[in-house]
Amino acid sequence: MLGAVSAAVVLYYSNRTIIYDLDCTTCDNIARAITARQLIVLADVEFEDNLLTIEEFKKLKPTLPSGQVPILIVDGFEISQSAAIWRYLARTFGLSGNTPEEEATADSVVDHLKDFLVSFKHYGAGLFFGKSQDELDRARKEIVEPAVQVYFSVLKKYLEKSGTGYLVGSKLTFADIAVAENLTTLKNTDFFKPEEEKTLASFHQKARGLAEISRQLFHLAGVEYEDHRIEDQEFAELKPNLPTGQVPILYIDNVPFSQSTAIARYCHGAKKCSQYTVLWMEAVLPSGQVPILSVDGFEISQSAAIWRYLARKFGFSGNTPEEEATADSIVDHFKDFLVSFKHYGAGLFFGKSQDELDRARKEIVEPAVQVYFSVLKKYLEKGGTGYLVGSKLTYADIAVAENLTTLKNTDFFKPEDEKTLAAFHQKVLETPTLKEYLEKRKFSTL
Repeated sequence: MLGAVSAAVVLYYSNRTIIYDLDCTTCDNIARAITARQLIVLADVEFEDNLLTIEEFKKLKPTLPSGQVPILIVDGFEISQSAAIWRYLARTFGLSGNTPEEEATADSVVDHLKDFLVSFKHYGAGLFFGKSQDELDRARKEIVEPAVQVYFSVLKKYLEKSGTGYLVGSKLTFADIAVAENLTTLKNTDFFKPEEEKTLASFHQKARGLAEISRQLFHLAGVEYEDHRIEDQEFAELKPNLPTGQVPILYIDNVPFSQSTAIARYCHGAKKCSQYTVLWMEAVLPSGQVPILSVDGFEISQSAAIWRYLARKFGFSGNTPEEEATADSIVDHFKDFLVSFKHYGAGLFFGKSQDELDRARKEIVEPAVQVYFSVLKKYLEKGGTGYLVGSKLTYADIAVAENLTTLKNTDFFKPEDEKTLAAFHQKVLETPTLKEYLEKRKFSTL
């Protein structure tokens, strides 16, 4: 037992903060409630800290909009998804970064952390469910240790570029808190050895104290852009200069913006569709992967972090901090679903047999679709405007609608069976300036 809280319900009111934790422990520590607590403590805000039994949580579960924890309630306004809660608290308490670019970078760092946790959960779940040592060793060697190497490499690049001892900027952000808490877990499970990782050890000690959406956001904002393409031979010459050897990257007004890897996979697999344009990068990418957004030399990675930055910049993030946090949480639900969907998408890409595809569809994706659709419908029902949050289009609507198009094309979303989602999907697609773009664009998969 590592004493790590596995989940929490957080309720934040105008004059006080209450944290309700699920009273159980697991090595799969994703720093959910812990990070929220530390943000509140750093803001010198008093709060109550209560533990829920499993039975108490089961009684509470049906009342939650997404059927899961953590939940943040602000004067009756509910926000789910741990990272969305962190971002809201960080903005509220001044721990999100000094500029929009720093905030977006902190977002991207946390998204890298969440990506890593997808791999780490294989080991954590094994410990929790009492798997054999052989199974644990295999998960450690084949899944987690390679993911750790990539993750640590990304973190060290951020620290090197920052030069302040923090991951971004010159002061503590919620990204530092979340990553430091995760490093504590990795240290306790022997994946992080401070004596071998001096840079991360120094940071740890200090701190302890998809791109199609980008296209649509630019189009909605009326910002012109060029979408060039190159042949495979030209890409082969460029590839050694990309740390991950991945594409695509899109230049808009001489500034590099990159597209989601899902689109790159689709285009590569279609064969008739050439690669999206990648122009020469002038500097090594901070995270060693794409997508990347560079703003006056300030680089932001992770597709959802790019979407959030563009949404804030162009007015598609929500009308209030609470709406913005809700949009963030919806996109995080969407990203959670993609973890399941990728099993089917990867099967299509790598030419798996129909039996294997059918099994992935039935055992993995279809159950995930049911949960995902249930969450979306709850947001739509609560909003009552036809949008997922608030009374106007947000980047969450754009991302989810684009994903519903993919699910419709792969027969996971049948409009005749999902009237509420079908009406929402059509409403977004009929947005005047967006409709014009969608009718002319090349098809993408998200």
